[in-house]
Amino acid sequence: MDAKKVGEFISALRKEKNMTQAELAKKLQVTDKAVSRWERGVGLPDINTIEPLADALGVSIVEIMKGERVAEGSVSRKEADGMLSDTFYLSRKEKGRTLKKVVLASLLAAGGIFLAGVGLYLYWRESFVISLVGGADGPTSVFIAGKINTGFCWFIVGLGILAAAAGIVTLIKMKK
Repeated sequence: MDAKKVGEFISALRKEKNMTQAELAKKLQVTDKAVSRWERGVGLPDINTIEPLADALGVSIVEIMKGERVAEGSVSRKEADGMLSDTFYLSRKEKGRTLKKVVLASLLAAGGIFLAGVGLYLYWRESFVISLVGGADGPTSVFIAGKINTGFCWFIVGLGILAAAAGIVTLIKMKK
């Protein structure tokens, strides 16, 4: 599949239907940025989006994949095999991207929870600082007890909560 050719074809069909990118995106339940990427040839529609895209634009799946109008029955077996190979390739590629997103979102959520825990631990634990104070007969050890800077601790907790929330929201969006 030629992303540039497919993108130009999608753009032309959308304009023929007097649809905006946002309207097409809403029909396909994708973002208007995704439609923009397709039309600029920066990316291709997800394998699960090709059939609804073809329906929305009033063309066949083969026409979307070729990026041009196709006469009924004019696709050779070799072309059909090539399009199926492209489809399987895109599907595998999409699964790989999805797996990477799941792993990264999970790590972000777990790291955020860990970071929030570290911030809370630092807040509640007592810190002991040893200072050397000079006396008449030489240095004497003095223990000074007190809390760590609470602003820093709460900053770490907040950062952890934000990271965990971002990871969890990403995972929830991916599930839909």
